[in-house]
Amino acid sequence: MQDILLQLAERWIGYKTGLIAAVGLTNDAMRVHGSLLILFLSAVVLRRRPDSVWCWLIFYGRTV
Repeated sequence: MQDILLQLAERWIGYKTGLIAAVGLTNDAMRVHGSLLILFLSAVVLRRRPDSVWCWLIFYGRTV
């Protein structure tokens, strides 16, 4: 099981590093943009404004 998790982590890091290199942003900038994307997608899915409590609860659940 630990080997599988290690392989998944290595794949994720490779994917993330490749995406950062392709986009040309820093790691912190990618986190900000990704968080905003999740917030706005939750607003679309829930059909609420982005400042709705429900959208922020989904956003908060992602960061915990």
